[in-house]
Amino acid sequence: MMKFFAENTEQLNLLAGTTVILPVVTIGNVGQLAIDLVMHSCGFKKLGALESDAVVPVVGRDAFSTSSPDFTTSLEVFFLASASLTVVQQRSPVVKGQTAQFVQEMWAWIEEMGFKQVIVLGSLDASRRLDFHLAGSQLRFVSYPSHDQSHDEQLRQLGWLPLESDGASVVLRPTSVALRLCSYAQQVGSKLRVTVLCPFCSEGNNTPEAIVMADCLACLFDLPKEKWQAPPSWEHIEDAVIGDDHLLY
Repeated sequence: MMKFFAENTEQLNLLAGTTVILPVVTIGNVGQLAIDLVMHSCGFKKLGALESDAVVPVVGRDAFSTSSPDFTTSLEVFFLASASLTVVQQRSPVVKGQTAQFVQEMWAWIEEMGFKQVIVLGSLDASRRLDFHLAGSQLRFVSYPSHDQSHDEQLRQLGWLPLESDGASVVLRPTSVALRLCSYAQQVGSKLRVTVLCPFCSEGNNTPEAIVMADCLACLFDLPKEKWQAPPSWEHIEDAVIGDDHLLY
């Protein structure tokens, strides 16, 4: 069972009706990089931490300050009131064989908190692309319910394409956690909208992909993307850049 340890229980009612963003651990950790960038630049506040037996326990220094005595754990919850956004930052993987348990626990918590929609940040293995994927946009999305045309069109205008459902569907899969969250919503007949954002990438310096993902979130939720500031969690990434230089990649 997933437990939520809130720093201030009086703030829990703020989460109802907000959008929750879930970056899952996957290739290149693009979602984690993007969310750290967004939260550091926009001033998200930490509300607490989640605990689950299905996630590898981890502890580390504060991701947003080199001088803070605070520490980071596997699953932490952040909030930005001005944009009605909640973030569950995941910094360690799901225990092998526990994906189904994690998805069920996370979905139960999502429903308990009363969120209005879910954005899952994942990625796709660039080495498994087929020939027709090599040209054009390298950004893909999966959405539920699939008939929400206005939402899908907004993503298309931002350069994101629906994940192909032809013969490549077996080869091209976002991380299983990301897809299972989307399929689980369909399985239980949820009325929540679930969107999985998943760019093609490889392991290495994925800050360019993270910036593109952050830019997408900025457009979707009216965040000031012209003020991106690299968080301390990026400082050990070689050649991490903010600005037009990332377009070279």
